[in-house]
Amino acid sequence: MRITKELKYATFEWDEGAKTFTVTDSNNNTIELNKIYGFALMRFIIRIAQKNFLKKPLPKEVLCDIIEETEEVYEDPRQQRLDF
Repeated sequence: MRITKELKYATFEWDEGAKTFTVTDSNNNTIELNKIYGFALMRFIIRIAQKNFLKKPLPKEVLCDIIEETEEVYEDPRQQRLDF
């Protein structure tokens, strides 16, 4: 049984019979991994995806200080101002 997922720039395929994980990019470059390296790759991808999700948010006081420090407004002279 083969499971295939096609994305914009790459195609991922898992072959249950051969126990191989294949990654093919848009230029038809192919990487074939056995089940151990395929599992390691998926674990790495999941860790990267969870990195920002599990990060603790900054307290509101720190966010307010950061916003106040960066409130300088830079106007582009090429931009038109529309006043209604």
